[in-house]
Amino acid sequence: MEKETDSMHKFISYNLFHAHSLVLMLVFSLLTSYSDAQTTIRHPKFDRTDCPLFHLDSIQMNSNSTFLYCTYYNQNGAGAWANINRGMKIIDKCNSNTYNIIKVEGLPFSPDSKMFTYETKVPIVLIFDKIEKTPNIDLIESEQSSFNIYGINLLEHCSPFNIINTFKIDRLTQSFLSALDNKDNTKIISIGNDLSPILDCTYGNGDNLSQNTHMCLFNAHIELGNFANAIEEFKSYQYSVERCQTNNYEGKIQIARMRNIIAGEYERRGDTNKAITENISALDILKK
Repeated sequence: MEKETDSMHKFISYNLFHAHSLVLMLVFSLLTSYSDAQTTIRHPKFDRTDCPLFHLDSIQMNSNSTFLYCTYYNQNGAGAWANINRGMKIIDKCNSNTYNIIKVEGLPFSPDSKMFTYETKVPIVLIFDKIEKTPNIDLIESEQSSFNIYGINLLEHCSPFNIINTFKIDRLTQSFLSALDNKDNTKIISIGNDLSPILDCTYGNGDNLSQNTHMCLFNAHIELGNFANAIEEFKSYQYSVERCQTNNYEGKIQIARMRNIIAGEYERRGDTNKAITENISALDILKK
């Protein structure tokens, strides 16, 4: 230091897939071998994360440096803060070689910190020395910090199935973020219902982008009074956090928050027993 599967017919058409040469270049770059030439891996797969609000969007490697492009989503509003530990490092899982962080953009190094006055997303660039050829790395801030991502895969992005889905994910994610910025809950649900199953299929339900999509869908359904759908999104988010198999503090905080919201809805509906159960469950989560 946002699942409900809907129809798939809204996906981008074949003609759009071929419409823009820049997009094609990005897609084909995923097929390039891991060499000294610049290589970009978009939405890399990983095993687990300690912070579902910290997204690893892409990795860019060239002959001199390694750039990790990330996004941190502050969901805690005013008074929250974030920074990067100077001890952050990449660990090669094959030979335990370590690469210390050189520079960060978007957040300061500790002990300085960035204070937030509202909920927002912060683009972050983490810059390291060039890493040697390897299929798998860990990004570790520290054992006490939450910006840790384990088992980042530098090879599986070459799957043609994942390349096509990555294109769709990029397009849908931009529309999804625009809907979030505009607080358009109807569009959040419509786009999120298309985006969520592709994320789960391509990167696994434990992926942090998938987690936050479920969280956003939960919030949107609550706002629109779709309580049954909100419950389903909560279950998907909870499963996603539990699947990380780590002490995911941020994820647990969000589960407790969601349970409190659910409890309030049960209370409003006159179901006091379920409200009490949800509040107790929220407290139990924070005690663990």
